Amino acid sequence: MKLKNTSVYLLAGWMLAACSGGGFQKTENGVVVEVKQQQPTDVRKVRLEVMGEKLIHVSATPEKEFSKEQSLIVIPQQNKTDFKVEEQGDEVTVKTSELCAIVSKTTGEVRFTDADGKQILA
Repeated sequence: MKLKNTSVYLLAGWMLAACSGGGFQKTENGVVVEVKQQQPTDVRKVRLEVMGEKLIHVSATPEKEFSKEQSLIVIPQQNKTDFKVEEQGDEVTVKTSELCAIVSKTTGEVRFTDADGKQILA
C-alpha cells in the first residue's frame, strides 16, 4: 500500500513538472531562463545580462547551451551593476534601479518596463 501511494505521488509530481514552463538560473551578471521548447527551432534558453542601470543584453538560443564564442557586439563591463531576480508564476524578472526585463518561461518573450512599471518595449 505504501509503495502504491509513493507511485501516485511520483506520477503527480512528474506530470506537474511536465506541464510547467522551464526554470531559471541566476548568473553573475543576470539570468538564464529555460523555455519549454515546442519545436526543435523554438527558443530553448533566454539569457539576460545586466550591462548597466539602463541596459540589459538579451540573447536566445534553440540549442542546449549558448555559444562560448566571444560576442563582437557586447563590450565587457568594468563595473558591476546591482540587480534583483524575481520569479512570479510563469515569469522571471530582472530589475535594476532604472529598468525591468520580464521573460515568459513558456514562450521566451521578453518585455521591458521602467522602474515604475510603465511598458517600454514588448
